[in-house]
Amino acid sequence: MTTYWLIFVWGDLEPGLCGPYGTELERDNDAKLLRKREGDKHGYYPLDVTDGIPKVDSYSGAFFEE
Repeated sequence: MTTYWLIFVWGDLEPGLCGPYGTELERDNDAKLLRKREGDKHGYYPLDVTDGIPKVDSYSGAFFEE
């Protein structure tokens, strides 16, 4: 089973965790909404946890322009 999270880093200095989300799409849509509301001065990183093993990734700049 996989759970979907969003790591949000205020000013690229102070991390926060959003979630869990029911699907990857829900998480990704929330990342886009959060970036639209808070701007691009922060970090946004998808986190998937599968069977207790975390995997952190990054969004491309083009992801937020879709």
